[in-house]
Amino acid sequence: NDLWFHVDGAIGAVACCSKRLRPLFIGLERADSIAFDLHKWLSVPYECGCILVRDGQLHQSTFAQPAVSYLTLMDGGYTPSKGEYFFSDYGLELSRNTKAVKVWMTLKTYGFERFGRIMEQNVDQALYFARLIEQHSNQFELLAKVTLNIVCFRYIGCQSNTIDQHDMLNKFNKHLLITLQERGIAVV
Repeated sequence: NDLWFHVDGAIGAVACCSKRLRPLFIGLERADSIAFDLHKWLSVPYECGCILVRDGQLHQSTFAQPAVSYLTLMDGGYTPSKGEYFFSDYGLELSRNTKAVKVWMTLKTYGFERFGRIMEQNVDQALYFARLIEQHSNQFELLAKVTLNIVCFRYIGCQSNTIDQHDMLNKFNKHLLITLQERGIAVV
């Protein structure tokens, strides 16, 4: 159907490192492209994102600029020769820093299996936290089912039925969030 199937796997797609969590991502292999934020769950120093594109030729043809004279391939110097990797053919930037080194070093040091175990532990902690919220449902509300390491909840205090009480509660939760962040207690 000429559709492009892109997966924004910013945080979750790397959970494929875990054998236990991998079934959550059935079908991921059918994506035309997948984006990852490796500075999130892989603990690579900020900022570090990447994208995997199934069709390298299509990816290259999207960005390649054969008619631009200052990007002409030359023999010698710093400009890549014909057949060599030319950064400008794969994105808007003409040069790159060494972000790949921190990804390689992190994966080399810890490995996929260790990250998989850490991710499983994080998911177990999130599920435990969700159970605590449910046990205190008179004060807190779980806003979404927990499938990975993200728990969406809010303080509800006593149940409110009026719009004014609801608005006041939303303002309180926003204030609570900002206070936790500014005091360095939690990043939400």
